[in-house]
Amino acid sequence: MSCAAGPPRSPRSRRPARGAWAWSVRRLLREVAGVISPVWCAGCGREDVVLCGDCGELLRDLTRRPFRAEEQALALPLVPPAGGGEGADVELVALPAVSASRYEGLVARTVLAYKDHEVTGLARVLAPALHGAVTGACAQLHPASAPLLVCPPSTPAARLRRSHRPVEHLLGACGLRPASGLVAPTKSAALRSLLPGAGQKARGMGARRRALRGTLRITAAGRRILPGTEVILVDDVLTTGATLHELHRALAGAGAVVRGAAVLAASRRRSPGAEGSGRAASACRPTPRSSSGSARDE
Repeated sequence: MSCAAGPPRSPRSRRPARGAWAWSVRRLLREVAGVISPVWCAGCGREDVVLCGDCGELLRDLTRRPFRAEEQALALPLVPPAGGGEGADVELVALPAVSASRYEGLVARTVLAYKDHEVTGLARVLAPALHGAVTGACAQLHPASAPLLVCPPSTPAARLRRSHRPVEHLLGACGLRPASGLVAPTKSAALRSLLPGAGQKARGMGARRRALRGTLRITAAGRRILPGTEVILVDDVLTTGATLHELHRALAGAGAVVRGAAVLAASRRRSPGAEGSGRAASACRPTPRSSSGSARDE
């Protein structure tokens, strides 16, 4: 008997492996989905993927080192320093804020695609970044117990144009549970949010502060839970700090002990009259194409 034909083939070589079949099916489904609802990489524009491998690796690198960002946001509230006591002679400082990254370039484009273009698949790379910021805030601000995580409540206008609540979705994706139902927009603020031109993006720091002042109220549940409770504020983008200022005002007025804030990304400091940083950050490169609508700010 000749051995020229070589050794017998294994069963694995006679038919495609199960993993190969699964890969082929997944590829086919992605191609069909790309025809029905095209997607592009939020970073470089590559087709058929929400974030390519190279952009994903770069994004993880850009968000792996949280830093203190309160000096960049001039509208953050002034509070007594941690452990600094109280009284008229205490020098107040800006509310501490920890950010996962700068809001610029790839990070800005990815956050906009996730938040305003409903590319919810980006949560898999953004959620670990926000988790790092929250963990860093807890480590640096030393709350005595596990703090409540409180996000700015969504306005009716934001709920109408989005199918999800971006910050709460990210917290849930990384295993953290935000406190809900403690603070809500006032009725007048809820109605104003539905009017044309009610967004914050084109406003400077002073205009944002004036527009947001007195727009939040504490709910009945908040009045029961918040007194004496330690809180970390959580948001997606820190620009001027006006949104967190108003949230701090409402929570502190209800007796909560607000230790600081954690955000996904922080803008660099800009002049008080400049346009919103989200627009400036995305101006250097087109926003990824999407059929879900234009980027807006709450």
